[in-house]
Amino acid sequence: MSGDLSGGVSDEEQLGELGFVLRDLGRTGGEVRRPDEVRARHRRAVRAGLVTVAVLGAVAVGAQPGGTGSSAVGARTGPGAAVTVDVGARRLTVERGGEQVRVLTVLSAGSVERVLPAGRTRVTAKSARRDGARWVVDLAGPDGPVGRVGAGAAEGVVELGEADAKWLYRAVEVGDVVEVRGGSGGGG
Repeated sequence: MSGDLSGGVSDEEQLGELGFVLRDLGRTGGEVRRPDEVRARHRRAVRAGLVTVAVLGAVAVGAQPGGTGSSAVGARTGPGAAVTVDVGARRLTVERGGEQVRVLTVLSAGSVERVLPAGRTRVTAKSARRDGARWVVDLAGPDGPVGRVGAGAAEGVVELGEADAKWLYRAVEVGDVVEVRGGSGGGG
């Protein structure tokens, strides 16, 4: 009787199989020997998962009408801005959560041909520069675009000073409500 118990398997095959088993044991054995490391990996994975869920949730909310916009970076918390433009008084008031935040002076409220109509509008877009104007905030009512607010005498309907237009641009987000009073038509 021969001393070979391998059942016809060569030494190289046995060493290869043994190496595989040892590598596998090393992987699982390492986790068993270091439970604190396993827990730390698990915590990191859970945190990464929570961050992913939060980011996806912010993107989904921002993509809905009335959301805070498409960018979660620098997103504000709390209620959106409520803006009132009083064309007759040449004043633009910004409120947040029912509290008055700032009152801006309107330099120009449009031309004879194009006056911002009275009524409820929403911020639909923002541009740092467009058509010679700066810090442009586009407004639309139920029937479509009605005008914009910004700095510079370009086709902007409501003109603010440079610093005020920049402040407003940063204070409002797409979807925020803008109530126009004393403009043409509508109920103001």
